Amino acid sequence: GRRGRVGRWIHLAFWALITHPLLDLYTTYGTQLFAPFTNARFALDTVAIIDPFYSLPIFAALIVGFRASAWPDKASTWARRALIWGLSYLAFQLLWTRANDSVFRERLAAVGFQAETVRTPVPVLWPVIRHAVAHDKEGRIAVSKQILWAPKRDPILILEPADSPRIRSILDTPRGRIWSWFADGMVGIRMEDDGTIVLSDHRYGLYSDKTYSFFRAELPPGAPVDELEMVRPSQSRKKLNLGQEWLNGLKLMTAD
Repeated sequence: GRRGRVGRWIHLAFWALITHPLLDLYTTYGTQLFAPFTNARFALDTVAIIDPFYSLPIFAALIVGFRASAWPDKASTWARRALIWGLSYLAFQLLWTRANDSVFRERLAAVGFQAETVRTPVPVLWPVIRHAVAHDKEGRIAVSKQILWAPKRDPILILEPADSPRIRSILDTPRGRIWSWFADGMVGIRMEDDGTIVLSDHRYGLYSDKTYSFFRAELPPGAPVDELEMVRPSQSRKKLNLGQEWLNGLKLMTAD
């Protein structure tokens, strides 16, 4: 019900629509920036999908903005500061990501792992810690938690993929191809003791268990290969305890 010039409302709507996919680009989840011309996903691994360090100052500016009629000058000042903070934070985190990528490549080369793709996504709550992950042409996955001031604090773990005719047939189904596309190639494959085949998206991992991902797909033993089902995070065997994860990240940063 607020009045205003149409041009200003169009200006606001335009920037709201444009900045949304650009912000998604900075996450690990990424976005199909050039859809519908291509379904390629782009991700800069700069911030987590939920990052309070980025969001809270902007949220504070919004609260002040709701009282714009009472504090017009203060609302404008807070909005400018929030914009400067957000852009500065994204720029710093982008440089931090590139530095982590470079260090992780050196660590991989030191252990003889010839990586085709290297990623250092941001786990939740501690943006200075990175979940480093890479894969090679044999399908092996290398994972580690990395802190630039102590990159060797967490050793690199190399995961060998399970292989069988059944697994290869799963990956060749439409659902298997979609899963590989979803995980950007960072697909870990293992077979449980009961015969269940588990595909994990190793772009994500916990501080307490870098091999565990809440984004998984499973095929029970004996089920047709085209019935691969994604396990929703809410159905995961592990429940994410943000408080405990915060403590786990703190321990990792302060370990000797």
